[in-house]
Amino acid sequence: KLNPCAGVRLPSGLKQECRELASREDVALVEAGVNLPFGLYAYMIMFTGLRDNELLALTDDDFSGDWITITKSLQWNSNVGILKAPKTENGYRQVYILPPLREHLPKWKGFLFSTDGGKSPLTQTEYRHRWNNWCRAAGLADAEIVQHRSKGKNNRLYEKTVWHNRIVPYQLRHEYATF
Repeated sequence: KLNPCAGVRLPSGLKQECRELASREDVALVEAGVNLPFGLYAYMIMFTGLRDNELLALTDDDFSGDWITITKSLQWNSNVGILKAPKTENGYRQVYILPPLREHLPKWKGFLFSTDGGKSPLTQTEYRHRWNNWCRAAGLADAEIVQHRSKGKNNRLYEKTVWHNRIVPYQLRHEYATF
């Protein structure tokens, strides 16, 4: 068997990093978690291949029939969302809405992912909280109990739960490529 990518090399000077794909089990949990709060976000990345900042910028105006038109992305400045044009001409594009996603799209006005009824996009803090909470609810985060000593005179030992998400949104974009 011949791997057509075996001879391909990244241009010099680019950061080279290996990203793991989401496991089959984690992909199944994403599909099962679509109806959990913020589950549509992960599901949409998986079924559109959109970048997280493109998805968070979507409004009802970007949807037409079976297509999503990408013309903007969300950037945060001091936690506040700012809409910006794509960095390159290739960033402007249309994405077909696959049937599994179509059946889960709600009816809404304004921003699809918002806390104020679609008037404004999520802040960076709101986004992080929603993603982390969804990962826990969907079974995609693992808890670790960590012991700490308090500072000061008491110097007591206490335990704290630290959560580690097993996936990041970018991993779900690769699933779209496999569809």
